[in-house]
Amino acid sequence: MLSLIVSIVFPILCVCIILSFFLSRQFPRKYGTILNTSLSVGLVLGISSCTFFLWLYFLGFPSTNYHVIENILAVILIPIAFYTSKYQKATGCNQETGSDYKIYLRILNIAALMIIVCFVVAFLLKSAINPHGWEDAWGMWNLKARFLFRGGDNWRVAFSNALFWTSRDYPLLVPISIVRIWSYLKNDSAIVQTIVAGLFTFSTVALLISSLSVIRSRSTGLLAGLVLVGSRYFIKTGAYQIADVPLAFYILSTIVLFSLKETSDSQSRYLILAGAMAGLASWTKNEGVLFLFVVIIVRMIVISSDRGIKAYSKELAMFAIGVLPILAVLFLFKLKIPSTNELLTGQSMNTVLARLMDFTRYLIIGKSFIVFFYDKLAKEWLIILPIYFFLFGKTKQHVNEESIRTAVLIVFFMIGGYFFIYLITPLNLQWHIDTSIWRLFLQLWPTIIFSFFLVAATPEELFSKKRNPAAPAQRY
Repeated sequence: MLSLIVSIVFPILCVCIILSFFLSRQFPRKYGTILNTSLSVGLVLGISSCTFFLWLYFLGFPSTNYHVIENILAVILIPIAFYTSKYQKATGCNQETGSDYKIYLRILNIAALMIIVCFVVAFLLKSAINPHGWEDAWGMWNLKARFLFRGGDNWRVAFSNALFWTSRDYPLLVPISIVRIWSYLKNDSAIVQTIVAGLFTFSTVALLISSLSVIRSRSTGLLAGLVLVGSRYFIKTGAYQIADVPLAFYILSTIVLFSLKETSDSQSRYLILAGAMAGLASWTKNEGVLFLFVVIIVRMIVISSDRGIKAYSKELAMFAIGVLPILAVLFLFKLKIPSTNELLTGQSMNTVLARLMDFTRYLIIGKSFIVFFYDKLAKEWLIILPIYFFLFGKTKQHVNEESIRTAVLIVFFMIGGYFFIYLITPLNLQWHIDTSIWRLFLQLWPTIIFSFFLVAATPEELFSKKRNPAAPAQRY
């Protein structure tokens, strides 16, 4: 138990304290604490997996020395963050509403609490029934983690040709996060896999709720959280112990940080942190590399069109500070650990062009996207959310247009990237779609929910109009 606390709780607590100093202390304490804690989970698991891999690659399998150094560094960073921090005024975060909304908020709080408790119980039950996760977990992610852990200094055996089915070129954030905790415990207990999966799953929910509570309103955050936990594939995929929910967390984190930076006087800190989250997305799955490229392109379009290329260059410089150290780890893995990508190996320009010119592939992929998104992922929400938007309309509050365009364009560009990969895949197209489309859309689903509630009006706006129809729209 003590080893689990030292390996997980202590570093998360330290990073949470660091973030409370490093980021502007402008949010209501409750929301800020949840927001910082959820971001801290991703940072701890992500950055520690990078440092663990570097130690593994250059010095061999980490021992007690690594654990001591890791925790000392976590503590040392706290006074550094405190020294460089500064208090700032809130420029865009929303305040609590008056007493007219107390009954509504109380009902919403109770409903949200009950549903989230059911969500947690369901996650634990699914994890207890399948402690080793779904087939991709025990056949790839957890299998790779066990080879790394049990191999010790011979860890490279995890990337041998004998394990060709494990997608050997996939980045290592999830398996090494598991191995790192095992190294503290000195055994490969299956409970660790469940803990890592649970941390990412619950942190995604917490991040969605807290970020929208800060940017929009408390009720909006709770409603968005209910949509996410009520999505059938989210809890299932979280309990599967695969890397798609962690990737969804890092995608959402990046976009949330871009949105939060608009409310802060110290925007460079949010950009650095957004760069780190985007880098960790690329260290999670190959789709994260696509996401990183999409972020750079989308921000170039959004910022350059509004404020010019010079403003974008300044933002990119700050973003690069966060992303480049993690990209260096990813490049080391990709260049030095021999592996092949099943989607690119053996592909010639002629075969790629032939697939791009085959318009039946476009029809198959397009139909699959529409059918899956409607029938499997968001069938209920594609009825409820449009009704919500029809009743409430577009927000009249001040929400930064750059944040909205960034979130929406990233979603569309990512879907376009997935569409293109399916077009050129050398695998059987229908089989490839059937076995992966649900994971791809799940990676974007929390961000889609975030984007929707960023644009839609809040319940408080509607109540404000009813209370005082002649009054101009207020910010909350």
